[in-house]
Amino acid sequence: MNYKVFFILIPLILSIAVPVNHDSYNSTGTNLNATVSIPGIVYEGENFTLYINGTEPGLSNYTFALYIAGDNLTGITTYYHGFSRSNGNFSERITAPDIIENLYFMFYEYAYDNKTNQNYTYERTYTVSVQKPIVLSATIKNVNKTPVNNVTVYFYLDGTMVGSTLVKEINANSNYTANITVPSSIVPHGENTLSIRTNSVELGIAGQDSVKFYYGKPPNYDWIYYIAGIAIVFAAILIISSGRRTRLKVPKWKRNKGKKK
Repeated sequence: MNYKVFFILIPLILSIAVPVNHDSYNSTGTNLNATVSIPGIVYEGENFTLYINGTEPGLSNYTFALYIAGDNLTGITTYYHGFSRSNGNFSERITAPDIIENLYFMFYEYAYDNKTNQNYTYERTYTVSVQKPIVLSATIKNVNKTPVNNVTVYFYLDGTMVGSTLVKEINANSNYTANITVPSSIVPHGENTLSIRTNSVELGIAGQDSVKFYYGKPPNYDWIYYIAGIAIVFAAILIISSGRRTRLKVPKWKRNKGKKK
């Protein structure tokens, strides 16, 4: 079986869903026991949801407020609020700005205890880093007459695995494009090496299994592959072909001995 893999590394400029591997904060207030779930990293223009859960037995009249601060808040809503007599759980859908910066989320939630006439308060500020997303893409071509199933593609940057994706099936004589999204903060400026691996011992690298690219403005024109701005400037081709399991050769005298009665 033969597989051809094409690598493309591009900055992502469209809004995408929240990646499941984003870091998040969870903390408890000193008065109102609220828990906040919010990504630590989001991408430019990304839509994401944050949650505050503050429901406690015996409390009522929950009031929620959220303020967002940052250097450039063009096009985004900076104030959210809500009220509920019995439910202290709130969520808000946020759109990140189209610029790399830090955002500051100031959470406030208040509740009231009718029995003790006491007010409960939760106040906390979180920092969220808005980063440029970079997509690592591998297009696998199956040139065989049978499909291939459950191939995991691992992406490595300078020898460190930065993500993986499972290809459930590649039909015969067809292509499949697998990709992962990583924040620009993990891609060092300057020269980098991108490589891939698979989980199958039946697959071997028949061609080049890694490529070098330059992140940022290259020092000279010798660099064909580089990332600068939002241009699609990195493209490389890797070839993967199927390997065969090595079979132990049985000596001729043993084979002959096995035939004797």
